[in-house]
Amino acid sequence: MLVAICATPHFLAAQEPDYIWSAQMAEAANGDSLGDCYFRKKFTLVKPNSATLEFSAGDEYEIYINGGLVSRGQSNGSTTTLDVAKYLVSGINLVAVKVRHHGGDNLGLKAKLRIRESGETRWRSLTTDDSWKTRIEAVADWQKSSHNDLSWLKSQAVAETKSVAIRDQAGTPLTAPLASTAPKSPPMVVQTAGVTKIADDENTSATSKLPHAKRSADDPRQKEESKSGELTGSSDAPDSRFQIDPEFDVQMLLTPEETGSLIAMEFNEFGDMLLSREGGPLLIADPSKPKNDPARIRIFCDSVTSCQGILPLNGRVFVTGNGPDGLGLYRLSDTDRNGTAETVKKMLSFTGEIGEH
Repeated sequence: MLVAICATPHFLAAQEPDYIWSAQMAEAANGDSLGDCYFRKKFTLVKPNSATLEFSAGDEYEIYINGGLVSRGQSNGSTTTLDVAKYLVSGINLVAVKVRHHGGDNLGLKAKLRIRESGETRWRSLTTDDSWKTRIEAVADWQKSSHNDLSWLKSQAVAETKSVAIRDQAGTPLTAPLASTAPKSPPMVVQTAGVTKIADDENTSATSKLPHAKRSADDPRQKEESKSGELTGSSDAPDSRFQIDPEFDVQMLLTPEETGSLIAMEFNEFGDMLLSREGGPLLIADPSKPKNDPARIRIFCDSVTSCQGILPLNGRVFVTGNGPDGLGLYRLSDTDRNGTAETVKKMLSFTGEIGEH
């Protein structure tokens, strides 16, 4: 099974982070609006190894990754860089930030998360833009991945703030940075299906920017990819079914022998893949586990088959398929989080045959 990363020109062009704020507080650009603003951004990783977070905010901030507190303090527009590799996981990740604005010129959040995955030499970047979700009212568990943020609004870019840092008597900014130097190659950010994928951050030559350009055999990037054995679907292969632009990677996460013929796929809130087998059960998979690990791919629910729609929500999974009570919408619950649905409940009945819904 191949999982491809796709992009639109909008995200390829967004190479530098924006200062963002709540659209509900757009008038705050004049510095007169006070209060808190909450931000959330989800993204997917395969096997993170190294990561740095560079940010500035006006004025106080709290930063969480996957529910864990990374840092809190006062920024007032000054830039801080933190080592955040230990907070990242394979699968879906979440960055959540609270910014409190006291007034004045410093307004908004500006951040750049740079990540290098295991087996790769390239760095990938995620930057603040209007795809980050925001709200201005406090809500329980807002910093956790399990929180449902469907009602949150898009952020709005604001003018870049002035860098006026509060310092102690020794001249040190009143933040708690962990010294780290991030590489300086320009980033690219990619979004698909509501979850952002971290895209290749490597500079490409003029030739590689041409449509369907092929890398030469002497290209060190080509040698690195071949040695790792993780990247597939290269347009250099004579029997390749796809033309892959050099700006994108295609990685083999699970083999067809493991999955069978699939008709639908989705990630749940915990980073697991939910896979619907044609004419068969709903599977759950963790591609980061070795192939001989029984937890790598297993049956999540065999009571509902040929699931054509999958919606993980608040620890449950809603699917459309053929279940014990016929065709319909079913709710699957795995209350003990052991990777198997204990209860199956039909919520809505359908008429017709599979494929018509």
